Amino acid sequence: MAVTLSCRNDGATMTKRRAGGFVCPDCGQVAGVRVTVGGDA
Repeated sequence: MAVTLSCRNDGATMTKRRAGGFVCPDCGQVAGVRVTVGGDA
C-alpha cells in the first residue's frame, strides 16, 4: 500500500527518508513514520 503525504506548508508531495518518516523536498518539514487516524497529528 503506497502512502503519499502532502506538506502542510505548501502542499508538496513529501518523499520517504532513508532514516524513516517523510520529508518535504521544498521546505524540509519532516513527518514521522507514526500515522494517527482521527487524532492530533
